[in-house]
Amino acid sequence: MTTEESELRNKAARYCSVAERCQQEVEQKLGAWGADTTERESVVAYLYENGYLDDCRYCRAFVHDKVAFAQWGRQKIRYALRAKHLPDREIEKALQEIDIEVYKKNIEKLIASRPKASNEAEKAKLIRFMLQRGYSYEEIVDS
Repeated sequence: MTTEESELRNKAARYCSVAERCQQEVEQKLGAWGADTTERESVVAYLYENGYLDDCRYCRAFVHDKVAFAQWGRQKIRYALRAKHLPDREIEKALQEIDIEVYKKNIEKLIASRPKASNEAEKAKLIRFMLQRGYSYEEIVDS
């Protein structure tokens, strides 16, 4: 291992220690720091081996934050995690851990924050808004 690779490992470890990161984010950062492909692979392997990177932990944290703070629905969260190339198995496990009460309250809050839908056009607008937030049609209609 070269001195440069050792420095990259230390930098990447600090980067991962600040907040949960996924492999894609780390690889992008390593690229910005000038690491070549073999150095990236080596550093990412080191981070996984030493617990700095963990797909399951990342998915759980991402899901929690998006439900609690951004009030996203399951669909939007699922697509965002897939865009980060995380395993579907880990994504689905994390989505199953969503607190249903918080999730339902988010739907109610979002619907209440919009103007009262009195005609079909306004109802359609509200449904489009909720779909963009990642909620399924069934979840919207049931609320």
